[in-house]
Amino acid sequence: MSVQFTTQLPDEDQPVLGNGVEDEIAVDRESAPANYGDIRIQTRETGQSSWDSGATGFVEQTIDHATVQTVIGGREDGEEYEVRLRTETEHVTGAWTAPVAIVTKFPGAANPVVDAVTTTSATVSWTDNADNEDGFYLQRRKRYDSGWGPWSTVVSVGPNVTQATDDTVQPAREYEFRIRAYTEDAEAFSGSVATTTPDAGLSQRSVSPTGWDVVVESTVRDAEREPLVLDDPQLQPTLNGQPRITIPVPRDESWSSDTWTDAEVTATVKGKPVPIEELEDVEHTPERTVLRCVGGIELENRVEMEVDQRPVHETAEDVAAEASDYQINVDDPNAETVADQLVQSAPTLSDYTQLASAPDTEPVDIGFDRVDRLASCFVGIEYDFEGNYESLTDGSPDPPHYIDGIAARITPGDALARQVQFSFTPDYRIPADRVGVAISAPVADGTFDIASNVTLNGSEIANIPAGAWGTYEESYSGGDLQAGEEYTLSIEVYGEDDAEAIIDGMAVYDTEYPPTGFDRPDELFDTIARPEPVPGGLAVTMDEVTPAVSVSGARVDADFDDTSGVQQLEVSNDQGTTWQTASNTESFETDFPDLGPTLQFRVTLGGYGSGRGRSPTTDYLAQSLTGHSLYADLDETPLVVNSHYNRSAKSILTELADRADAIWEVQFDQSADSIAFEWTQPGQRGTSDIGDVTTYTATKTTRERPEQVIVKGAGLPFEERFTASLGDWHDLGEIRLIPGSESVTDPDSGEQFERGADYSLDLLDGRIKPLSSGSMAGGTAYQVDYRRKAIAFETLPGASGGDITDLRVEPGPWDLPSLTTDQEAGLVARRIASELQEPLHEIEVEVTDISAYNLLEAVDSDVVPTDGPLKLQNVSSEPGSATLSWGSRETASDVVADIQAGLSQTNERV
Repeated sequence: MSVQFTTQLPDEDQPVLGNGVEDEIAVDRESAPANYGDIRIQTRETGQSSWDSGATGFVEQTIDHATVQTVIGGREDGEEYEVRLRTETEHVTGAWTAPVAIVTKFPGAANPVVDAVTTTSATVSWTDNADNEDGFYLQRRKRYDSGWGPWSTVVSVGPNVTQATDDTVQPAREYEFRIRAYTEDAEAFSGSVATTTPDAGLSQRSVSPTGWDVVVESTVRDAEREPLVLDDPQLQPTLNGQPRITIPVPRDESWSSDTWTDAEVTATVKGKPVPIEELEDVEHTPERTVLRCVGGIELENRVEMEVDQRPVHETAEDVAAEASDYQINVDDPNAETVADQLVQSAPTLSDYTQLASAPDTEPVDIGFDRVDRLASCFVGIEYDFEGNYESLTDGSPDPPHYIDGIAARITPGDALARQVQFSFTPDYRIPADRVGVAISAPVADGTFDIASNVTLNGSEIANIPAGAWGTYEESYSGGDLQAGEEYTLSIEVYGEDDAEAIIDGMAVYDTEYPPTGFDRPDELFDTIARPEPVPGGLAVTMDEVTPAVSVSGARVDADFDDTSGVQQLEVSNDQGTTWQTASNTESFETDFPDLGPTLQFRVTLGGYGSGRGRSPTTDYLAQSLTGHSLYADLDETPLVVNSHYNRSAKSILTELADRADAIWEVQFDQSADSIAFEWTQPGQRGTSDIGDVTTYTATKTTRERPEQVIVKGAGLPFEERFTASLGDWHDLGEIRLIPGSESVTDPDSGEQFERGADYSLDLLDGRIKPLSSGSMAGGTAYQVDYRRKAIAFETLPGASGGDITDLRVEPGPWDLPSLTTDQEAGLVARRIASELQEPLHEIEVEVTDISAYNLLEAVDSDVVPTDGPLKLQNVSSEPGSATLSWGSRETASDVVADIQAGLSQTNERV
């Protein structure tokens, strides 16, 4: 007699993809698990919901099982595709691999050429090498005395366009241009081309070449005046605010009439326009009238805006554009990046009970040093049964067959064979409304003529179902199934003596985490794969890390007992809105598509195990996480997170500038013949000489520089047990305990003890001493709960040495309660130390002509011996003079204030 059977077909491994050739994806299987059949390869654009011809970019092909490398052609440039593979024969198919994604090569634009240049415009053309770009950005940067400034986008054009004109250049300036081509998934930059705009020559309108020209135009009637300017007007440029000017004119009380209320004002000095727009105040003295004017008035407009997550400088650009029609010039920040910073580790630096939690109704156990998935389906076959029944062995070639070839027969006519039972013990609490029951009772004709009673711990469920697995998900009326308690599912028959029931499978399961199916054997002595004891996946999310700077990438290294099936690693930098994912691995590294304010790690645990000799044969073991380390790539680009604005644009912009250590100013852009909003970081727009000044005050401050930075965060909870030895100190696991945070109890009786009467506590060194005069007994185990603050220490270079306790910490320590781990405190401490490691040099200069200074530029001066330029910190003006203050860095209080602002807005919810 011949017997036919199908051998097991191995599943395909995830492929390695390559994008070295335009329009192609290289697929490398690396090995050939199967020795027969074909490999089916499917491709689609990432984000599509189906794997068929309805998906954008879908294509499939098959290759022989022995072919290890192939190419998928006809792909679009710069698009992200995902690829999956499976083994297949004419008899059986394997499982699809998890999709692997890759962005195809994106050639972008090349060979930029300046076709024409005038005093106010430059036309640039380029070669389009891509076949499906979404568009192009013409980008420009200007040369300053100290070198090239930052790149900024000046023109945006659509796809297939190969020329653009920048009409915002200035005369007599050197520029570089480049082209940024982009798609939804990729970008590419061309090389750059330089040009110099010609000198404009004469002014465009007739103005006094050495003095002031002022024009005031009424907004309520057809009237215009060009007043005689008596003395030099006092221009007051302002950082992070509106510019103002006071203009002395001959005394004339008519300036106070309604005609000139909110009148429009234009002014030039030595042929150069100043950013003044409106008359806001008129003052009369016996000798003269003073016109007080203001610029940047469109920034007084109210802006309502919701920001989920966006870089500060981009938010500032959006606010200024929403409020005004000004020319807007915003520099990208020169942000430093630091890779692979350890921000979370368990159980080395934190235990899992501190990092994660779950309700007791979830099939997961979060312990000190591990996270264990728990079984949510409890399966019994004849091996597991108890009670009074007759064991049967499957001997017939005809179905139905018994699971594993064995079953239990119960009949009312046999007093010793009327009942079959299955007992189990859940490891977590299953709510009563989530208790499901399944019973397999195979019969040839699919019917039963027998009375029966099915109970779960005395709660009646229903009669026995006939044939395939019968499930009951709303019949249980008992209480919750408690963790650690044994429960019994019982089947008892009664009635006619010649009736019988055959039972070969019983299961109790959590309907929230149910098995994926209930299988039946097809052949004699067949095992079944399902119902599986550990079905599906359960995600455990660790606490969020807030590093005080932006997160651009992440790496996680984790330890598991198994990584098959639904196991998954995930990281998020946007407070859990989106997740970057890797499956079936212990390590994962990724760059996030956008900067984010936090970092969070999530793990999915499921079941594993296959092919054992008894049923069920799949997912009968539960996966465990036994350790992980989370690393962050940090970027100092500040972010706006979860913020709602509804006020004047200037107040929003000032808040954003304070948060980002940025500066903004309203200027007049002659190339655009327009008021301009300018945003940059101190020192980013280049450096100029401070000039020949005689009235100044220069200082060097070193006492404001600590030798050691100490940062404290929130209180962290700890729990320990110790066996008392009366009169002896017992070391606790932590030091520097928070006063009043401790609680000492007898874990068996719940009795609580009093400090001073029953025990002494050394807060600094973290010790406890049971007192012989108190109520605590020697040799007894006690529990102590306490808190200590998250804390970090960072010693600056050049510290005086000696005992660490002798190091100067002023002006610290700093308390930042939003820091919830030592790792977060350590990141902040290192940032503060980096900012404060050099002495603070400052210079305050009194000038009579503030217009000679570009407030957005840094300055060099022989007066202050520093290695780098000085950045403008403050401007104060009054008639006849102005005081400008520059510094080599921020003060300690400003550094910490910036950090606090970033932390507080990250933790706020709108």
